[in-house]
Amino acid sequence: MQIDMLMPFVGDYAVVRVVDNLKSKYGLINRTGEFVVQPIYDLLDYSGDKYVCANRGYREGCKCQHTGKWGVLNLRGEIVVPFKFSYMQRWEDEEHSAAYYFTVCYRNRWGVINSKDEIVMPFRLLDYLGVPNCKGWIYASVGTKSGLLDISGRQVLKIIYDDISIIDLNNPDEWLAVKLGNEYFYIDHTGKRVLF
Repeated sequence: MQIDMLMPFVGDYAVVRVVDNLKSKYGLINRTGEFVVQPIYDLLDYSGDKYVCANRGYREGCKCQHTGKWGVLNLRGEIVVPFKFSYMQRWEDEEHSAAYYFTVCYRNRWGVINSKDEIVMPFRLLDYLGVPNCKGWIYASVGTKSGLLDISGRQVLKIIYDDISIIDLNNPDEWLAVKLGNEYFYIDHTGKRVLF
């Protein structure tokens, strides 16, 4: 087994890729170099705290993460969410500091689960679902149309826009820049046109 890639440490842990019998596998090490998650996974995503998103069956060189199956491990390498999702992205709820959530895709439907594999946002037929911005709104798209949902899955802004700006922590303005057809204009959080 030979290390062929190191990721930067996030807190006390770092993702490492090893090659064994010409196959690349990922694991998670601590600051003493010991594997806390054994290098048996085809991809790992670790962004801190106590959960690791892991993939079995991921194929290197694919343009997206929709290969293989994603699940969640704890820092002892134990499976806490089964490997069944075609996409997974971890995030925290700012209001509940101990709450960890995952935007996931399961059988071509998108939703949000928590670290106990409980459904938080019901699964919907979408083409993409993001993670919440500073307002708690989640970008969603169907085909070429975009909108915003809240954590319950309710449409904050209908999925009708050809393009929509995303509010982030660096720019928490109440107005969103949107494109609808050939028009560009600003709307407020209710979808009311406010400028142009």
